[in-house]
Amino acid sequence: MSTNVTDYLAAANRPGAFQRATWTTAVKPAAAHRDVVLTKVSTATIRTGVDYANLGVNEGTDTGALKWGEWSVFPYVIEHKGNMYARLYITDGTVSTRYYVDGVETDREAFGEYLTPSARKPRKSNGGTVTVHLENVTLH
Repeated sequence: MSTNVTDYLAAANRPGAFQRATWTTAVKPAAAHRDVVLTKVSTATIRTGVDYANLGVNEGTDTGALKWGEWSVFPYVIEHKGNMYARLYITDGTVSTRYYVDGVETDREAFGEYLTPSARKPRKSNGGTVTVHLENVTLH
C-alpha cells in the first residue's frame, strides 16, 4: 500500500465521522487558452468510509460496484490505471471553492471565461459523492 493511501486511511480512521477536507483539481481550459493553468481548490465537510448504496439521493452513483477502477480499500480508496482516488461523501451545502488562473485567485465568472461553454455549467450539486485524486486530498 502506498504512503498516500496509508496516510489517508490513518486520517480517515473514524468511519462515518464528519471532518473537513480540501482537494485541488487541475481544470482543462478551452483550446484557445491551452497555455493557461486553471486550478480549483475545494473545501467541504465530508464523511469517509460509508456506503450509501441504498439511499435515493445516490441513485445512479456508483457505490459498491464501480463503473471504472477497482476498490483498493472499500469504501475509501479506488485504484484506476495506477492512480489512487479517494471516495468522499460531501455534506450538502458545505462546499466552498476558490478559483485560480495561472496561480492568481479569481472569481468563478472570470475563471469560466477560460472554459468551453459546456464546462462552464455546474456538474454536481453542492453535496453527494465525489471521487478525487488521492494525492490532492488533505483531511483536517
